[in-house]
Parts: sequence; structure tokens; C-alpha cells
Amino acid sequence: MYLWKNKELWEISSSHDSISDLFQGKGVFETILVTKNATLFLWDRHIQRLKQGIQFLGKKVDINFVALHDALIDYFQSNPSKTLLRLNLTYLPQQDHLMVRFFPYDLPEKPAKLYLTDRYVRGNSPHYQYKTLSRMENIFFQNLAQANKCDDFLIISHDFNVLETTLANIFFVRNDSTIETPTIHNMPLLNGVLRQFLIDTQQQLAIQCIEKTISIRNISIYNQAFITNGLRIVQPVSQIGQWQFLETNIGWSLRDSILDSM
Repeated sequence: MYLWKNKELWEISSSHDSISDLFQGKGVFETILVTKNATLFLWDRHIQRLKQGIQFLGKKVDINFVALHDALIDYFQSNPSKTLLRLNLTYLPQQDHLMVRFFPYDLPEKPAKLYLTDRYVRGNSPHYQYKTLSRMENIFFQNLAQANKCDDFLIISHDFNVLETTLANIFFVRNDSTIETPTIHNMPLLNGVLRQFLIDTQQQLAIQCIEKTISIRNISIYNQAFITNGLRIVQPVSQIGQWQFLETNIGWSLRDSILDSM
């Protein structure tokens, strides 16, 4: 197998099956935050979803994730990082193995602006419930958001209900501090590990979180919003389309509480 780069052919060692899986978007992946003390944040939740994704591809889960966890902990403890790390685990079905990669990562320090349009809506495929290698739709939406000087794109359903962004789940905050997030019931969106973590631990975090259908027509009733995923944890949202949100945002304090508990 060769790669055309800088007007030359470079031979690469990856197998044909692995390259084929990547090129065709076959596979599922998880992205996990590695703390400076070598903790793999929400590892069990990530691995549970990865297993579900592997089964969605029609494959049997034969990977020893306990051994993988121990090997990764040993590596990160032996090679301490001065920064947080982004750990990518990618499952390739033809070879039935995991690709493991990691990169330095910095938490976002500014609120996000989300681009919103009703020109594009999402269909109802079940694959949206998993993190698949088929990313063209997300890439298109991300590029559209950036072209409009926004950080991410708010995805909506065919009946104009809020789903998620290309990279994260979304939560809205009412005047009475009640937090609401789009329901995953019969909806084409990912149940993010941080999303479910907030719902499961809402009493410990001293919040009230409700899952419900949220129409884009009702965004104006909220005064705060934030987005979540396993890497950024929680990031406040300052703007969605024409709607502006309060600068004071519960998202920052939620993130601090979660970081303190690691």
C-alpha cells in the first residue's frame, strides 16, 4: 500500500483490510480523556458503548478490555504527561482489532457559539446512536459552522426538534435552574457518556435534569445552555443562531465539580 505525498510514493505498513475499513467508514470509536494522574475518565461507560457499537456492526466482542485498561494505565504512569491527553480507541471490523492513539488535549476556556439553520435536518438512521467512522455529515456541518464564525453546528430533526451538535450533547437551563436535554427515546442522536453521567449523578451535583423533546421554536425560553462530551466535559454556550445566553453559566461550575472529583 502506498501514499502519495510531496510528489512521491511512500510505502505504508498498514494492512489492506485496515485501510479499507478506514476509507469506507467501517468501524466505531471512542474518545477518552486521560487526566494528568493517568485516570481514564469514565472508562467503563466508554467501553460499554464501544461494545454496543461493535455488536451493531454484527461482530462478537472478543477484546480483553480489562487487560487493555491495565496496559494503558501502566504506560501512562510510566510516561507521565504534562497535559491532558485525548485517547482514541478505534475498532476495525475486518481485522477485529483496536487501533490505539493518543494526543495532547486542552480543555476549552471560552463558551461556544452554535450555528443553526433549518435548511439541513437529520434522518432517522440508528447509526447515529454510535460513534462511527462515517463522519462526512459531521464534517460538512462543522465546516458550515466555521464558515459562519461559529464553533459547532446544532443538528435538528425533520420536525425541527433539537438533537445534538456535531461533537456534543446539549443542555438548556430555565430561569428556575431546571436543566433540560433532548430525549434519546426514538431519536437519532448519541447518548453521550457525559450526558448520561450528568443525568445519573444529578443529585450529587445538586442539579435537576429532565429529558424531553425540545423544539427549536422554544430555544428562547431558556437563559443558559451548555454542551457536553467525554473530552470537553462541560462547555457553556454563548449563542445559538440569533439567541444570546447569559455570560454567567452553570456549565463552568459543573465542569469544575467534575474535575475536582477525578
